[in-house]
Amino acid sequence: GAQGSKGPAKASEGGDALAVPGGASDETLVEAVGAVVTFKDSSGVARVLAPQASEVAYLASDAIFWPLLRRMGAEILALEGGEKDLDGLWDRAPSSSEGALQFAESRGYLLPRDLAAPAADAAWRRAMLAEAASDLMAMRVSVQRGFDLPALAGPAEAGKG
Repeated sequence: GAQGSKGPAKASEGGDALAVPGGASDETLVEAVGAVVTFKDSSGVARVLAPQASEVAYLASDAIFWPLLRRMGAEILALEGGEKDLDGLWDRAPSSSEGALQFAESRGYLLPRDLAAPAADAAWRRAMLAEAASDLMAMRVSVQRGFDLPALAGPAEAGKG
């Protein structure tokens, strides 16, 4: 046969950072998350994340990682289920270490393995956010819609006020 007839079969031999669990570069992670959610400052102005280590540390921090993962997870579940809003899905979205592990497993995410406390590991968190952002992008393309909510949106708090 003709040379090169195997075409893309060798793609796995290349240096694709996403082929390795936790291998997403800082730039790739920031771009993926920024493509699916909008961060807003206290005055409501959109905050653009820069592809640098400090922004990745921000995304992986406890204060940002958990609400961001829960928000993306809730939208993934809502779009997959054909829901009109996220009400009722916040409880099913990942908001704890155990919930994040179960969500990742149920979605088939490729994440670092053999960690004693994976959800506390920065590389695991980066990989989880990259997988969830990619999953959300694919889901939006598939159903041709999404939800316009801030990056750290969460459930309405009952009984407030």
